[in-house]
Amino acid sequence: MTTPKAIGLAFLAAILMGGLVAPDLLSIGLFAFALVGIGEGLHRGFWKPLDTDERRVVSATLVLCLVTALCFALGRQTHPGFRILGRDLRILLLIPAYLAIRRLQPSARQLGVILWLAAMVALFYSLTSLGIHGISHRVKGVTGVPIVFGDLSLLSGILGAWLLMPKTIGRPRWKWILASIPALTSLGSGILAALASGTRGAWIAIPPLVLLGAIALNRRTGAKHPARTVCTVCAVMVLAFVLAMVPGSPVRPRLVRAAHQTWSYLRSNALPMLEGSRPRLGCFNSHHSLDWLRRYIRTAPPLDRGDLSVVSTPGSLPGCPSHMAFRAQVAYSTDWLTILVNTTSRRPGFHDIAVLAKGHAQFQVAPDGPVVDIRSTHFKSYWAYGETGRFSPFIFHLHPGWTLTFVPLTTYPWEFSYDPSGNSIGNRLALWSAALMVFAQHPWLGGGTGSFMSYAEQLERQGRVPPVVWGYQHAHNDFLNQLATEGIIGFSALLFFYAALLLAFRGRPDSRSFDARVFMALFVLGFCIFGLTETLWIHTLVVDWIVFVIASGLALGRQRTSGGPG
Repeated sequence: MTTPKAIGLAFLAAILMGGLVAPDLLSIGLFAFALVGIGEGLHRGFWKPLDTDERRVVSATLVLCLVTALCFALGRQTHPGFRILGRDLRILLLIPAYLAIRRLQPSARQLGVILWLAAMVALFYSLTSLGIHGISHRVKGVTGVPIVFGDLSLLSGILGAWLLMPKTIGRPRWKWILASIPALTSLGSGILAALASGTRGAWIAIPPLVLLGAIALNRRTGAKHPARTVCTVCAVMVLAFVLAMVPGSPVRPRLVRAAHQTWSYLRSNALPMLEGSRPRLGCFNSHHSLDWLRRYIRTAPPLDRGDLSVVSTPGSLPGCPSHMAFRAQVAYSTDWLTILVNTTSRRPGFHDIAVLAKGHAQFQVAPDGPVVDIRSTHFKSYWAYGETGRFSPFIFHLHPGWTLTFVPLTTYPWEFSYDPSGNSIGNRLALWSAALMVFAQHPWLGGGTGSFMSYAEQLERQGRVPPVVWGYQHAHNDFLNQLATEGIIGFSALLFFYAALLLAFRGRPDSRSFDARVFMALFVLGFCIFGLTETLWIHTLVVDWIVFVIASGLALGRQRTSGGPG
């Protein structure tokens, strides 16, 4: 191995190993490789040295970028859209970056070790974060988004496992097991890092990704062991289930919460009206500990916490299952008391807020909003209307001697609203509905690159979608987001890009081409599954990571035996 090649591979390894945990490392590395690739292209040509498969991928990349720019130019142009356009166009750097990585000629073993180390680094970072913040902490890395960190960590581990897995089974069994240890540790590291992030999309992707890898491994070795393939997949699924059930891990409560939220959303239309023409209360589930109100209630004037009690409601309240309800009871006998229950709603606007309460108090949504009198000896529903801000409160006023017992009606932890879509599952359903509405209005070129938030907020003001869509820059789904912002043309361009990757190196009998084909298939399958519940392409770090992984996979398939790349 020559010194320049060794330096280049070491730099590539450092970028992929630290990309998810070190700020700006992926961006710096991408521009460095792109500059080298531009020099390579000026010297040898950008198009002529490429074969048919490489040209197909390059053409798909150019089409994707051109469609993105066209949709932005002809659609609704917004400031967030301009930033999103810049992120999307970074995929254009795949062309020069590939030319640079192509010169390195990474072998399957070298690339597998790099991705294995990347998964190990992600796992080490996750364990360190959990040790500092507690086992229930959702690890984000430098991505700032736990879903992104978990998805990319899992895919790094699975891709590394595929490239490191022994491709022959003619050895003694114990030698084959020893040779499989790096691949198994790569797979395990990716799964554990995804577990630490609490991402549910990665958990859904584990069985199909492992199944594809097991089928490809059987074909690669020439073995006819379908039972072994099924057992391997089942073993990994059982392992994933066991790890998800670890007490204190973030995955189990998120899976349970998803089931509750989906059920609550689906049954919301069957719940009775609490008051006249008011909207239906969709869900009362509170995933809080008993000290929740002690932590989030504040009073004016300051009140000794010992005078504010929080108890689990022993009996069932109207329309509110007993295991989901909490109660705060306040007895005060001085001049005046104001209780504020802060929320973390990031969707400002005018909202109806509901509360079940009994006792004597005055209730407001905002300091300047209308006042509702609470006077009842038994639990009743009370509604107040007002403009909420980023930290919108419940406000209760108590005169001397008044006593109040209340249960905030919540559809998502610390976000109080009547809306049955106000939870992570319902949010996505509302965003997907908004995306389809935008697509219906602009079917061919969409509303414009990066314009989703503008259209969603317009639909919310028209009352066509719930307030939960407010503030989201994307539809939480790669495919629906593409349909909404770039229409059928943009959606087709994305599918063409994925298809070009899947068709690369087809019909070539050599083992490196087969490794590269499975590598690309695992990548595309993973991103298609991840993209069903998250918009990954909107994140700069994800696009940079995509460039390096695709360029490395293409370079792996392009390599011949010992000769250079054309």
